[in-house]
Amino acid sequence: MERYITVKRKDLQNFTFEVGKLLCLKKDAYSEEISAWVPSSGKVGYVANAADEMVAGTFSGARIYDFFADTFYGKIMFTEGEKAVVKLIVEEHKPEIQLFDLGALRQRQSH
Repeated sequence: MERYITVKRKDLQNFTFEVGKLLCLKKDAYSEEISAWVPSSGKVGYVANAADEMVAGTFSGARIYDFFADTFYGKIMFTEGEKAVVKLIVEEHKPEIQLFDLGALRQRQSH
């Protein structure tokens, strides 16, 4: 079954969602938030939970939280302003994208 989510863009002046781009989706250990990451840009947004933030027909972050590992992937299928409709990748293998160390990236962003 194909599942789609809405990713809402974080306020980044130099980042725009591009159709076809892969996102790394990372669950927060302390809340039901799921953040969206791009290796070259860092954290670019989060999976929407509120109905007014979601594109009709997509799942909320809270709805999919328990169905995926701590880190999973999605592909941007459509964009709508500050939002992107992302198709979740549920295959056994991970997509061919550059892996990165989230801890090191967070440390770099805080300096």
